Amino acid sequence: MTKIPELPAQHSSLLARYGQAMVLQALAAGFDMEIIVKALSIPPRLLESLDEIPISNQMLDDFMRQVEREGHREYQVDLSPSAEISPELFGRLQRNIKWLLRDEFLGLTQTPCKAGVFLVMIELVMSTSTLASALQKGFRFYRALTDEVWFSLSSDANYAELTVHLASPAGGAMTFWSEWWLLTWHRMSCWLIGDSIPILSARFPHEPGAPMQEYARIFSNDCQFGRATATIRFHRHFLDKRLVRTEEELTELVADRNLNIQFIPGLDNPLALRIEVQLEHQFKLVREFLTMEQVAESYHMSSQTLRRRLDDEGSSFRLIKERIRRRAVMQWLNDPEIPISEIAHMTGFAESNGLSRAVKSWTGLSPTEYREKLSAASGD
Repeated sequence: MTKIPELPAQHSSLLARYGQAMVLQALAAGFDMEIIVKALSIPPRLLESLDEIPISNQMLDDFMRQVEREGHREYQVDLSPSAEISPELFGRLQRNIKWLLRDEFLGLTQTPCKAGVFLVMIELVMSTSTLASALQKGFRFYRALTDEVWFSLSSDANYAELTVHLASPAGGAMTFWSEWWLLTWHRMSCWLIGDSIPILSARFPHEPGAPMQEYARIFSNDCQFGRATATIRFHRHFLDKRLVRTEEELTELVADRNLNIQFIPGLDNPLALRIEVQLEHQFKLVREFLTMEQVAESYHMSSQTLRRRLDDEGSSFRLIKERIRRRAVMQWLNDPEIPISEIAHMTGFAESNGLSRAVKSWTGLSPTEYREKLSAASGD
């Protein structure tokens, strides 16, 4: 049974809310629910090459003829506030609605944008060398394409910020669109460099459209609303990472099982990685870790839920702290001016013997032996 409720305020999951917004745009464009549901029932076809991306009118005509041929078999599309939407279903929904509307911008701008343009843009930016150059080239592509949405990238020595600018105020459906663009650029960046990029913070010009734990899960536990622009912040060093993807991998990305770039397997900003960034930042500031209860509260969940979520990812709060402590120890052992007893104190070991046992388990050497090996290797 098809359920397309009105967008409720602060009750839907973000994915359900995005799905609702897309379907409502199709309804606003004059398509009835029967046609929309038929369109959603059509699975993606495997592509032999990027030339088969449906950007031409003929390809989109073929899609519409396929919609018209669809029978009246029942197709489940549940976008109710409590709906659990799989990446596969969501990928099909966002692609097929764009094809149905023949508009990559989903009818949200005065001038439509041909469906398939985003994938062509990815193909073009893959000719660059680093993520920074890829993003800048992609931003120039869209700046030449439209005046209704554009993007900017800024950075300092430590952090980078990616911002979405909308010519129209981010109200109504445009609220969904500004969040969608941030998510899209972030996931595309992860895919291009083959690495997870933790979102340190996110800013939005509107009020939250879903519970805060949904924003924490998909964006960051540090989300603020009513700000001037839609912006995400991440570590600056990711901009220098080289692109690793090939044209064959892009073809696979838009094939059946990998259709949705918003949910790249293994790169979807896992909770354990976000918590590790959060704990390490606090540890560097005050040489102490946040408690599990403090972290759980920042993600608007109980400590039991946090423990279960980390376990599902094959991690734990203890393992995360151990990784951070190990990185700090090994970094400070590289500085012969810092006494070993001081390293033990700074990293939370009750005594130097505890530090010695830990370093020996990691390297097979005592802290002193490890420093001697480093000194010999450097020729001192």
